[in-house]
Amino acid sequence: MIIGFSIGAMALAAEGPISKFQGRPPVIERRSAKSIGDIERCLIDLPGVPIPNVYRQPDRPNKATIIWIANGQFNGTAMARADLEGDEDGTSVRLWLKDASAQACL
Repeated sequence: MIIGFSIGAMALAAEGPISKFQGRPPVIERRSAKSIGDIERCLIDLPGVPIPNVYRQPDRPNKATIIWIANGQFNGTAMARADLEGDEDGTSVRLWLKDASAQACL
């Protein structure tokens, strides 16, 4: 019984912070001439929002997912997400963050 509960809790936790935005339209979806690194640094340094977690995969260096966790890192409640995909011409941005200062990063 305890094992079943633990597995169920882990499944919910794994589903939460990143995938909870999948069914929602982004607040901002656009293409920027800026590099993925420039946009990522700007979003990380936004004033007034918590410090985010940045997720990257070694086999996909041109992609990043940024998650802002509300009420501290161990709460597990994602408040916002950004998906970045860069190439030689700039970066595609999908952003679920209702902070107007994020526009300046793009």
